[in-house]
Amino acid sequence: SDALRQISLGYAPNIGMTRDIPRDRIELAIAATGISASEFTLKSPALVRIRRAGQLIEGEKVRAAVENAISRQFSESRVEFRIIRLDTPENFDAAVGDVEIRANLANVANPFAPFSVPVEIRVNDRIFRRFSVRAELEATVEILVANKDLAVNSKLSKDDVRIERRRIDKPLANYLRDPEMLRGIYLIKNLSGGMEITADSFAAAFVVKSGDLIRIVGQSGKMQITVNGEARSSGKIGDRIAVKNSQSNKIIQATVIDEGIVKVYF
Repeated sequence: SDALRQISLGYAPNIGMTRDIPRDRIELAIAATGISASEFTLKSPALVRIRRAGQLIEGEKVRAAVENAISRQFSESRVEFRIIRLDTPENFDAAVGDVEIRANLANVANPFAPFSVPVEIRVNDRIFRRFSVRAELEATVEILVANKDLAVNSKLSKDDVRIERRRIDKPLANYLRDPEMLRGIYLIKNLSGGMEITADSFAAAFVVKSGDLIRIVGQSGKMQITVNGEARSSGKIGDRIAVKNSQSNKIIQATVIDEGIVKVYF
């Protein structure tokens, strides 16, 4: 009846837990609806034990999800690493359904110092639990190091550096890894031979200055033409500056690509 459907026996236990309900409490709950004892027969043991259905999430599955996320993070960076610490939880109970374990390193600023990995457990595509896993890596990568003693204000060339595989503890962006990245930079501090070329040791120089005679490279698909010109503003590699085409006398915008060279696309 509708009255029976409205009977409440209290809270459901947490997943994996049990709750005991005595027979007399069930009888009292029925009586509270106004149904007399002569109108029903209760077939029940003296103590009813209720267990909420659940499933076991193994700590090893969480660990595997975090390890896969770390591997994906470095899949294209040529970083070699090993995990030296991963504080994953013990086995725990979850709701019944399809389980997905998501580990996300997107907001980890520096994975080469101890860091936390946010983990999300989803059951039937609904968030069941969130927590963080503490992790620590030992990582190496090929970076540029000084080939000799280098003085402050020196312009760097490929002969000034060599490539070595080193253990790193800062974000990848702090290291120079490609000799092509030496174009247009100069040292802002002295470096001894063997020291790493890091972001705090150099700055970008103006490789084109206003009034310089320059070459303007025009690119259209595979076709390329070069004309002489004059810089109307100063720029570092990658900057867009105003230049004058000496043949047409037109002022155009071009991108600085090297010392005395700019490029336009048409």
